[in-house]
Amino acid sequence: MITTVKIHVEQFSRRGYSEPFEPRQRNTKCYLVTLAMNRAFLIAAIALVTATAPVRAQAPPTDEKRQQLETLGKTVRAQQAEIAANQAKIDEKLAALAETVRTARIFASRGGR
Repeated sequence: MITTVKIHVEQFSRRGYSEPFEPRQRNTKCYLVTLAMNRAFLIAAIALVTATAPVRAQAPPTDEKRQQLETLGKTVRAQQAEIAANQAKIDEKLAALAETVRTARIFASRGGR
């Protein structure tokens, strides 16, 4: 046998709240505002840290370092000149080889007749 029990709404109502309970709508804009505020705070914090971080200045080069740099520059210029001279020699040899191949083809084509 099944018995039914009637439950009155007053039993589950809030204490001290005289009006019947109505569910409130959730404020969805609040989340967006806090997200934007958190993002703005994060950007401001990063900007503050990077602006106040100590920046190491480069020390001015000493005479010894300047001399080393000049000698390195001279050696690089000498190497570039040597490379250019070698490239010119290679170009001359390639031109001579191309001329030899050309004349060989001419003689080969006449030899068949």
